[in-house]
Amino acid sequence: MNVNVNYANSKILVCDKIELKGGEYKPPTPADGDTVMLIDFGKTATGNTFGLTGWSSVIKDTYTDYKDIGPGGTTIITGTNGGYDYQGVKGSSRTFAEGEKIAVTWYNNSAAAVTFTPKISFDDSDRPDTGTVTGKWRNMSATTVASKAAAESTFTFDASSAGTYSLVNVSVTYSGNQVLICDKIVLILKGEDGGEEPDENEITVSNLTELKNAFQSLAADTTILLADGTYSLNGEYLWIAKSGVTMRSESGNREAVILDGGYVSTEIITVAASNVTLADFTVKRAKTHAVHVTADAANTENTLIKNLHIIDPGQQAIKINPNSARTFFADAGVIEDCRIEMSDTGRAKVLEINGSCYTGGIDGHGAKGWEVRDNEIEGFWCTTGLSEHGIHFWSGSRGTLAERNKLADNARGIGFGLGESGTNWRTYSDSPCSGATNAGHYEGIIRNNFIFQTRLELYDSQTHFDSGIALEQACGAKVIHNTVVSTQKPNVASVEWRFSGTTGMIANNIVSHNLMPRDGSTAESKGNLQSAAMTIFANGAGGDLHLAQTATAAIDMGVSLDAGLCGEDFDTQKRDAKPDIGADEQCSPPIGDLDSNCAVDFKDAVLAMQVLAAKNVTARLGGDVNADIKIGLAEAIYALQKAAGIR
Repeated sequence: MNVNVNYANSKILVCDKIELKGGEYKPPTPADGDTVMLIDFGKTATGNTFGLTGWSSVIKDTYTDYKDIGPGGTTIITGTNGGYDYQGVKGSSRTFAEGEKIAVTWYNNSAAAVTFTPKISFDDSDRPDTGTVTGKWRNMSATTVASKAAAESTFTFDASSAGTYSLVNVSVTYSGNQVLICDKIVLILKGEDGGEEPDENEITVSNLTELKNAFQSLAADTTILLADGTYSLNGEYLWIAKSGVTMRSESGNREAVILDGGYVSTEIITVAASNVTLADFTVKRAKTHAVHVTADAANTENTLIKNLHIIDPGQQAIKINPNSARTFFADAGVIEDCRIEMSDTGRAKVLEINGSCYTGGIDGHGAKGWEVRDNEIEGFWCTTGLSEHGIHFWSGSRGTLAERNKLADNARGIGFGLGESGTNWRTYSDSPCSGATNAGHYEGIIRNNFIFQTRLELYDSQTHFDSGIALEQACGAKVIHNTVVSTQKPNVASVEWRFSGTTGMIANNIVSHNLMPRDGSTAESKGNLQSAAMTIFANGAGGDLHLAQTATAAIDMGVSLDAGLCGEDFDTQKRDAKPDIGADEQCSPPIGDLDSNCAVDFKDAVLAMQVLAAKNVTARLGGDVNADIKIGLAEAIYALQKAAGIR
């Protein structure tokens, strides 16, 4: 410790002593927007700058290294694959609070503007899809960087992502050699300032007139909060053509806000701009599509559809497609935590509106990089005619991830591709699948889904239960660790893959009936269990496809897959070295485990608090810690103590 008087005179001020005073040190409370540098990447490793105590270890891909380009930083130096890239920093555990943000600055070294959607992870220290570490990757904000300029992408922690982590890792996900340089990663703090200032770009509406007015003057980056109630649209539809718009319920309760088209409004919500979020409300009785995501004069990217309840659409519930010229596309969206259903009343209306069974759950054309997870999709079938799938991506779609969805009583479950050939199917400049140009779907993963048929009315319909999972001209697809069960024999197969362009892998799936390769498909099949008995499930006839403890035909019987390909199960429980076949990794959940992943962690604490706040969530009652037969504060405290390692 060294002090300097900083006063210019001789023998005036005398330093007597230096003492360490006791007492509690209270660091200054951060204000909103205060920043902490996590890492400023240098032009070389010696030029790195760190700003968070205990965080000073760099992680990066072997194909990524430092370059003296622009401000200096890390970039892809070997090959061009955007998935073979990551860079970040790690250190001692830190709790990242809801409302805090991570901002990443990128420099564009190319001669043209670049638009891309990077990914971020807080528990994966490797590549997003092909690394040896299994973790969760999330989309950051879509970013456009002008030539020889810099721009930021951001990620905001919400209730589901806030937690204690020891690393921040980002991946550019844009293919190009030394095109985008990662300059720095910054933490933006959320201050304890006694409450947030009202957002001037936030509009609260409580009736149809106010909703119409909000859309007539809609500006970019506006949030529309829907007060509880039913909004009878009477032919009105909501067109979002401004980027960064969020529309959600004010209460967060999706059942308390209903947008009702009454089969008069055609499309209820059309998304034709990037970075749009739809969350926490119900949409019912659209004459065509409840939600339509489409490209117009530019690509539409980074759409988030979260916690919607969609009921009885006249056609597809969620439609995704390019512009009419197929020059711009709707890419990189997420559909999660939604319930999408067709009732018997709605099913009759489909035939009345269309004269055919032209309906389905999620239908994507020429769409790249969509993630569909943790949804419930039910009832898409007709008494006459064949419905489209519960989840379907085709016409040259690419890289779809469909995981942890529960599909009940749909004529067709999940599909990649449709038909042997088609016109105007999307192709890609980087020539995936060895340059194939006639693919209904490129790459992609279908994993950890529960798919079942129990209604006899579906089986007795004209087309029956057709198939649970179907691949048609789907190159490089992976169908892994799914459970497909029907009480009656499918019309085609539990899982089918067909046509010579279909390649990839069918592995570790449980089916109640048969697997069927067709028409020259060359996909690899291994580790699957066919003709599974209903007795191996907790309640197969009732749709609970978790494994019974006596399911010896499936437990520990799966084949090993590449690390990172399917490290968790339907309930996000970690798979062990001897994986179980199917979507469930059998375990006995401990007390305090509210999300049935056989672990007690911060996510259980969040779930308990959401139950207390009357949010529309599901918590396992068996996780009760104090025998009061309810989930509440005691479970939240217990989970926090377990997460902190003090219990």
